[in-house]
Amino acid sequence: MISGLTFTFVLLPCIGACVLAALVRHWQLAAAGLAGGLGLAFLAPTLPGAIGLIGLPLFIGVALGGLAMVIALPRRPTMDIWGRMLTALAVAFTASFLNLLLNVNGL
Repeated sequence: MISGLTFTFVLLPCIGACVLAALVRHWQLAAAGLAGGLGLAFLAPTLPGAIGLIGLPLFIGVALGGLAMVIALPRRPTMDIWGRMLTALAVAFTASFLNLLLNVNGL
């Protein structure tokens, strides 16, 4: 069983990144998702309790997935859905796991 900390700070960003990667097929849509994810991440503290707590990691995941797609899609515009999702998942998992390690261990 995974802990609440892992679910909130690792799994939810990965879900957000994979959903964005599954939906976008062009780098301009990915850039819009990146901007929207960052904008909603800045609005998350003003949202009601649980929505803000669950929403913030999802919004950060969408922004990380958008960043991955902005970099990957111009290079390979014919990527299939699994390639896009794997690319976004790798970026989101790496960033969120390193963030969790740095915050928990205090490095």
